[in-house]
Amino acid sequence: MFNFLIFFLCILMNNVKLSMGFGFGLFAIFSIIRYRTEQLEVKDMTYLFAAICLAVINALAGKKISLAELLFTNGMILLLVFVLEQVWLTRHEAMRQLIYERIELIKPANREALYADLRDRLGIRVSRVEIGRIDLLRDTAMLRVFYFEDEQDHENFREAIRDDGDD
Repeated sequence: MFNFLIFFLCILMNNVKLSMGFGFGLFAIFSIIRYRTEQLEVKDMTYLFAAICLAVINALAGKKISLAELLFTNGMILLLVFVLEQVWLTRHEAMRQLIYERIELIKPANREALYADLRDRLGIRVSRVEIGRIDLLRDTAMLRVFYFEDEQDHENFREAIRDDGDD
């Protein structure tokens, strides 16, 4: 996705004269987004980059870039995003955040027991777990539980999704 976005940005902006300050400004925007906000997933950063690229392409388009070129580029970028997100043969991994009180299971040695406990309590087959903030005073940890929706037993899965008590 990044490659296509950079390609379209460079092709269309080839005829537009930009200053060195503009380049440093774009670098500063991406640095601020990356380092001054909460940590974003790679997928979310890609969407953010696509939105910024579309805005830059459309804002800097002048007399040297025709409306047909702009419409083609915007259409191709949106089509590419759709194809990569919906049609591509990838599975969609869902995520739930929860506060977990069985802190002894977050140790790397107890990983299988953690997955089994989450499967029993949530009714979902967990694909992976990320451990966030750990509160040793309360013996709790913030977990990000990832699962594939297409792998779930649909009856138990609906009950687990409806139960939002720990969110």
